[in-house]
Amino acid sequence: MNVMKTKKHISILILIIVFAMLSCCGKKTDWNLYDVNGKVKKFVEMHYEPETKFGEWNKGEPIEFGNYSVAFDADGNFEVEDFIGKNGKMKERSIPKKENGEIKEISSYDQNGKLERITKFKHLSETKVEFTTYNPKGEEVGAGKTFLKNGKLVRRDHKTFTNGKVTYEFRVKFQYDENGQVHTIEETNEDGDVKKIRYEYIEFDDQNNWIKRLEYVDDVSERPQKLAIRTYTYYEN
Repeated sequence: MNVMKTKKHISILILIIVFAMLSCCGKKTDWNLYDVNGKVKKFVEMHYEPETKFGEWNKGEPIEFGNYSVAFDADGNFEVEDFIGKNGKMKERSIPKKENGEIKEISSYDQNGKLERITKFKHLSETKVEFTTYNPKGEEVGAGKTFLKNGKLVRRDHKTFTNGKVTYEFRVKFQYDENGQVHTIEETNEDGDVKKIRYEYIEFDDQNNWIKRLEYVDDVSERPQKLAIRTYTYYEN
């Protein structure tokens, strides 16, 4: 795999993780789609280099990529999602458009408010969703399908396009633990290269939402690559 494909491979996987639950069908609230409990107003997820202190993994230096926040209205509808840098400043913003409670498209903007892309969703059934991504010129730059089982995302196929030709193709599979949390994400590209990410949840708040999670890359990794910290703001009952 060349360097360009490697960078693309990693960056696309980050986006898939962040948007993993957005194309789920049904009448659930977006709180359910993001697997958060209680009346969450907003959560912020920041990533750090992990380091050990007193026998426990704690946050070291902040990481630039993979950080984001999601805001909800009082009824649990996803309103805005921001990709943020290690300094906490917004780098990209995504805003959904809904019809009859389902997300039909997501518009993504840069930090200056300029449109970057639009992703449109077509709900084929309770277990299958198609999506197509366009650049500001209306050209197709990505497409794929999402597959669900028992309300959970289990597989996503994706293609990227340049000038109408497929330039990259990959498949992502999701596995869950007994508590319904994502445990493993496996991405396979068209060359057969496989990248695995495994999560370990180590701390929760009083609403049973995770606030501290370790991320391991590949099965042979004993040292976590990242430590993710989440902070939540809740609506008052």
